[in-house]
Amino acid sequence: MYVRGDSERTGNAIFDDSLVHGNEGNRLFYATTHSDILVRWSTITDNNSPQSIFRAFTNTGAARIRIAGSIIWEDDGNVLTTGGVGDLTAFGECIIGHQGLGQIDANFQIYSTNNPRLIEKDATRPYFPGPVSPAIDFCHDNFYFGRPDLAGSSRGTPHQGSPTLPGPSHGDYDIGAYETDWDELSDSIFSSRFQLEAGDTFTDCSDCPTMVIIPAGTFTQGSPASEPQSLNRERPQREVNVPAFALGQTEVTFEQWDSCVADGGCSHTPGD
Repeated sequence: MYVRGDSERTGNAIFDDSLVHGNEGNRLFYATTHSDILVRWSTITDNNSPQSIFRAFTNTGAARIRIAGSIIWEDDGNVLTTGGVGDLTAFGECIIGHQGLGQIDANFQIYSTNNPRLIEKDATRPYFPGPVSPAIDFCHDNFYFGRPDLAGSSRGTPHQGSPTLPGPSHGDYDIGAYETDWDELSDSIFSSRFQLEAGDTFTDCSDCPTMVIIPAGTFTQGSPASEPQSLNRERPQREVNVPAFALGQTEVTFEQWDSCVADGGCSHTPGD
């Protein structure tokens, strides 16, 4: 998608609730002189080795790229690059991307590199967030404009399923082309194939640590008055509910931490 305007008219391209996959090309979205590209609540994945998903370049006039509530997950290539000496704007919020934030030439907020764990429900709804996808309840409603998702479902329903991967939680809005509703996807074929149970393990990437699902549970916090040497500040007792979560199966290795630093997700470099 190449967008260009002139001094009299800005070239505009808007992509809402879109699924972009199976494309070839060095750049999927290219904003140049006097242009504006807006992408909201969309999923961009499984495209053929682009050099850059988004590119803004201009030496004259303005070139603007804005991205909100979206998943950008490719095997390689840059998420967004800019160039030229013109008026450049590149902004994003509520995004899961495959590249470290420090490597992206843009001002991105509420950003995660957790694997979105997209699945394929059927031939008409590919790349649907799975029940453990960090894309669930990732975003606020700042960019929501009342449109349903790509499948016609309303957005903004808090996810009730369990478990979900630990990750950013900034509202009730699932990012990407689809809003997750696992009540309608609870048939045994797909739940047995995709839903992780307590004790199951997964990894988000080849260099990532192995994570294990810890089941939900409850415990009593505080001490009873009958407990010897207990303090008043330890009362009253209360029951605490702990939702299911994922925990590293082993300590993080130096190799795994070095990969995190190289990807831009970690900044501290410990001594060996």
